[in-house]
Amino acid sequence: MPRRSEKSKLIAAICEKYLQDILMLELSDDDEQEEVDEQFRVNMLILLNNRRSAHLGVPKSNHWERNVLKHFDENRFCQMMRLNQTEFAYLLNLIKDDDVFRNDYNAAQLSIDTQLKIFLFRLGSSGEGLSVRKVASLFGIGDGGTIQIVTRRVFKAIINLKHRFLYWPDERERLKLIAATEKKCLGVLDTLMGLKLSWPKHL
Repeated sequence: MPRRSEKSKLIAAICEKYLQDILMLELSDDDEQEEVDEQFRVNMLILLNNRRSAHLGVPKSNHWERNVLKHFDENRFCQMMRLNQTEFAYLLNLIKDDDVFRNDYNAAQLSIDTQLKIFLFRLGSSGEGLSVRKVASLFGIGDGGTIQIVTRRVFKAIINLKHRFLYWPDERERLKLIAATEKKCLGVLDTLMGLKLSWPKHL
């Protein structure tokens, strides 16, 4: 019997893990199915695109997140995360119990705290700072698909809060808004158009 290469052993292991994850999924959970499928595709692409040998990965360290970021002053933390530490803690508290951070097939996830930091750092970056490899290096995670999965997961958790924060104002709130803007709007129009306007009485 010919000896199996390391690459073929890894392919077999990835396929076996994928099948186990699929079997552990609930039939109705399309989001987890999509996440498992994407992780399988990413793992296979990385492995199959490496012609010479099994890729053992880039050295990873979470030193920056654990030992540097947490010791930043308020201003520097806000530059990196686009929120101050109080706002960060508040948002983390809002999303930490969302079902998107749970799975039934015991796949390890990064801490929710780390996932939120990755998400905020990505959204607050542009140009070179947005590079997936740079974000992966800063947070000590893989750059194959983890960042996209984390970003999508946190987006879903935040969007799930919409009913708590986005709603049509009730009659009392609408009257307060009208009162607050009535004089300002008419004053601007008076100035721009040279007209003397009055607010309709039925509103």
